[in-house]
Amino acid sequence: MITGSGILPTFASGTFAPNTLLGSQATNVTFDAASIFSMQADTLATGLFMRENTFSQAALFAGESPLASPRRTTRSLMATGEGTITGGTMTRTFDEVKVRSVIASVISGVASLGLKLDPLNFGMDEHWRIDLHSLNIASMIDHTLLAAIASKEDLKKVCAEARQYKFATVCVNSANIPLVARELEGSGVKPISVVGFPLGAMDSDSKAFEAATAIKNGALEIDMVINIGALKSRDLQAAYEDILAVVHACGDVPVKVIIEASALTDDEKIAACMLAKAAGAAFVKTSTGFGSGGAKVEDVALMRYIVGNEMGVKASGGIGSREDVEKMILAGATRIGASKGIAIVTGKAAEKTGY
Repeated sequence: MITGSGILPTFASGTFAPNTLLGSQATNVTFDAASIFSMQADTLATGLFMRENTFSQAALFAGESPLASPRRTTRSLMATGEGTITGGTMTRTFDEVKVRSVIASVISGVASLGLKLDPLNFGMDEHWRIDLHSLNIASMIDHTLLAAIASKEDLKKVCAEARQYKFATVCVNSANIPLVARELEGSGVKPISVVGFPLGAMDSDSKAFEAATAIKNGALEIDMVINIGALKSRDLQAAYEDILAVVHACGDVPVKVIIEASALTDDEKIAACMLAKAAGAAFVKTSTGFGSGGAKVEDVALMRYIVGNEMGVKASGGIGSREDVEKMILAGATRIGASKGIAIVTGKAAEKTGY
C-alpha cells in the first residue's frame, strides 16, 4: 500500500523505508569495485537490475544513441597491460537495499505524473570491462575552457592544442561556440557547449533556447546543468521536464546532464541519473568544476551503476593526471572533462589556467 500525495510516495507497508529519496539510514555494506558491478545471483534474481543491452562500445564512448547501434556488447571491470593501476582496488560504501529502494521510490513517484519507468532500465547486470592499454586517452578528453575571462587568443590556443593532441572535443561557453567551431572545422575535434552553466538555475525555456542557438552556431554536443534546486526540493517533475526541454531542443545532438554531484546526496544522485536517462540524454556528468567539489571515483561508480551500459558517464572537475583519468575510467567513465588535457596525455606539469 502506498500513501501520500507528494512527488515521492510514503510506503505505509512493504520492504521500502519511508521517503527513501531523501534518506532513511540503512546498514551499509562495503563492496569492492568488482562486487559493485557484478552483483551476485541473489541480487540479480530480484529482477530490478536485469536487462539485455543493445549498444556498441564505439557508440557508448561517442555518445551516440544506443538505439542506433544494435550490436550487443558485454563488458566487465578489468584493466590489463600498461597503465593498469597497480593494487588499484576501488571500494565504496554501497547499500544495495537502499539503492533498490530509491530506484523503486523514484519510479513510484514519477508514475503519478504519468511517466512510467521500467525498473529493468536501471542498474548494471554486466561487468565493466576496460582495457586501459588499448584505450586512446586523448580521444576521451573534452578539452575545456570555461573561465569567464577567456580571451579569443585563449580560445584559439585551446583549439590548436585539441587539434594537435586529437582530443575528442573542445568544451566552451555558448558565446564562444562560433569562434571555436571555425577554429576546429575539418579537424575531427568537436566543438561543444555548456548550457545553463554553471548553476543550472535558469528557466527551462532559456536553457532550451541556449542549446538550440549553440547548435545553430556549430556545437555538436551539449553539456547542460540540471535544475539542482528542483531536485533538492523533490520536485522530480520540474527536474525531469528541465532535462527533457533541452533534449528535445537538441534533436539528434547528444546531451550530457551535469548533476553537480558534490551538491547532492547519494539518493539525489540516483534520482538525477534516472531522470536523465528517462529524458533521453546521452551522458550523465559529475560536475561543473565550479561547485564545491569535482569528480569522485565513488560518484562515477554509482552513476555508472544506475544508468547501466546504455549511456555515457563523463567525469569532470579536478582531473589533472593520467592516474586520475585511469581511476575514473575503471569506475565507469567514458568521457573526461579537463582543462589539463595536455598534462594528462604527456605527463608534464599542467599550467595553472583554471577550468
